[in-house]
Amino acid sequence: MSSEGRILTNKRNAARSTGPTTVAGKLRASRNALKHGLNVSIRHEPGASEKIEHLAAAIACDGPTPQRMQAARDIAEVYLELRRVQQYKLTLIESEATKLHATATDDHGADPTEQVTYKYAQAYLQALSALSKVERYERRVLSRHRRANRAYLIAAGE
Repeated sequence: MSSEGRILTNKRNAARSTGPTTVAGKLRASRNALKHGLNVSIRHEPGASEKIEHLAAAIACDGPTPQRMQAARDIAEVYLELRRVQQYKLTLIESEATKLHATATDDHGADPTEQVTYKYAQAYLQALSALSKVERYERRVLSRHRRANRAYLIAAGE
C-alpha cells in the first residue's frame, strides 16, 4: 500500500503533467511529429495521383492485366516517394551550404572549383546529423521498392 504522502506527491506531479492547456499550446503540440512530411504517403500530395498513373502506364506497357497495373502503380508510388526523400536530403545540404556561403570569407588566390567542393563538403558535414535522421525514411522506401519490384515480376509472370 502507498503512503498518504506518496499519494499526495503523485497527485501533485500528475497535475503538472497534463500537457498544454491553451489553444496555441495544443496546436503547437499537435504538430510535434510533423517535421518534413516524409512519413505521409505521396498519394496525399496534390497532383500525385496523375503522376502515379502516368508512370504506372509507362511501366506496365501495352495490355497490362489488373494485377500488373496495380504492381506498376506501387512501383510508381515508391519511385516518387524515393525522389521526395532524395530531394529533401538535397535541400538539407543546400540549406547548410547557403548558411556557409553567407558566413564564408573570400579565399584570395584559391582555385574556385576547389573552394566550391570544399564548401559543399563542409555543408554535407554540417547536415550529417539531420541526414542520419532521414535515413530511416529512405530505408523504408527502398524496402518498399524491392517488394514492389518483386510483386511486379510475379504479376508479369517472369
